[in-house]
Amino acid sequence: MRRERVQQTLAELRNSLQQTPCDSTARVVYELEKQCDAIDAAIEKLAAQNTQPTTSQEPSTTTATPLANEETTVDTIPQTPEVEQPIQQPAQEEQTPFDTTAEPSEKTDNKPNISNNLKSLFTTASRRYALIEKEIDGLIGSYATCYHNAEIALDGYAKSTSLQTLEQHYADYLTSLEDGEKVAREIISRSDRLIESKLNSYIGFADSLGMAVQDEYNEKMAAIEDAMYEKFNGKCSNTDIAIYPHRLHQTLLFEIELAEQIAPEMTDSLRVKAENYDFTSTLFAPIGQPKRSDIKFAAVKVDKKSKHIAVSALPQIKIPAQGELYSITVANYASLPTSTKVFRNVKPLYRDRREDGRTYICIGLYPTALSAQDDIAYLRKLGFKQPELVMWRDGIRRDDYVDRSKPTTSGDKPAMYRVEISGVAGGALPEEVVSTIRQTAPNKEISKFTADGNTIFTVGIFTKESEAHKLASAIGANNSGVTATVSRIGKK
Repeated sequence: MRRERVQQTLAELRNSLQQTPCDSTARVVYELEKQCDAIDAAIEKLAAQNTQPTTSQEPSTTTATPLANEETTVDTIPQTPEVEQPIQQPAQEEQTPFDTTAEPSEKTDNKPNISNNLKSLFTTASRRYALIEKEIDGLIGSYATCYHNAEIALDGYAKSTSLQTLEQHYADYLTSLEDGEKVAREIISRSDRLIESKLNSYIGFADSLGMAVQDEYNEKMAAIEDAMYEKFNGKCSNTDIAIYPHRLHQTLLFEIELAEQIAPEMTDSLRVKAENYDFTSTLFAPIGQPKRSDIKFAAVKVDKKSKHIAVSALPQIKIPAQGELYSITVANYASLPTSTKVFRNVKPLYRDRREDGRTYICIGLYPTALSAQDDIAYLRKLGFKQPELVMWRDGIRRDDYVDRSKPTTSGDKPAMYRVEISGVAGGALPEEVVSTIRQTAPNKEISKFTADGNTIFTVGIFTKESEAHKLASAIGANNSGVTATVSRIGKK
């Protein structure tokens, strides 16, 4: 009955251990397995004693009266004295197998004699290191939060619709990076101490067992670190954090090797942990950077007390060599006016001299197209007829840039048009072509780009196809040496 109860409990715990690995459950399973072995051994011993031939004794004369059924009488007479003796003799032997605190005297072939003190020290160290690992996992979670916040701020920066929100997102981005660096330093410091302490402690346990493995594991750890640094360096946000699980996994394999000798009941849960080890929990892609330069961005402002200076005295717009820069053009001149009064005290004003010899007047500097949208509407309210957004990317003005950042209410965005002029000799538009453009489509920007080795000039953008065709026809009629065609752009 005892054996049946133990086996039933053992089956239930084995099922529980398979579903939820746990050191304490594994330890109870191990002890119950030892009890089952002890019970089986006791049963076999009792069975062997009961099957031994009993010593023949002379029947007592007082009980030898012949009866009708003589065989039955002879069999039943010696039962009382012979049953008691074998039960009393092995009584003490039955108690030993059920004593779970006793050291096993069997099945110790080729295994060192493990003291209770060594086993206690090993299990205590294992639990302590597991707690430290959980604390470091919590720090890694904090690092992941900082990393995620930096990505959110970076996305918000790219989608900002005003300089105020843009600068706020940029400040959040820098704060997240700073917090992440602090957490990363703490993770690296604590993980290094954990790996070093855990490896040294386990080497000490191995020495107690006569296992000379210090050089072996030091070489394994060095090989892992070299391989992981080569694999992750420059490909993740922090290489030291990325290789931490790989180093820790090596100490776990060492722990399993020791547990097999010192505390076998722990090996099952440790093996499950090793098999399900997550090496990707610390892999974070390099955090991007916002497209930003040392230029101080500025929005449109109106200064009623502004002093009017000569347009030629305006600063030349500074274009960054890397990243993007946006501004708003409001006018262009072949001959500059003497005063900035025409610009209604709006600032900051810049000038941009183009390849065609004309000077374009720009207002404001913006890191994204969205951040300039509100100021374009503001300039229209101030009376500027056609403020247009212009973009520079990596130091080059993108004349083919089309601003699609402003959402439309309809499902289909309106088409836009421009006039493309080809067949121009000398790399510059003839004066008669420029004159035709100014008369037919005033305030339209003239740009130039090269495609397949050919220089093409563009005029526009036009929101009405009829206006674009009107200009193309005028250029074709007055200037037979060039070809003007209407190109449709901006439709998705």
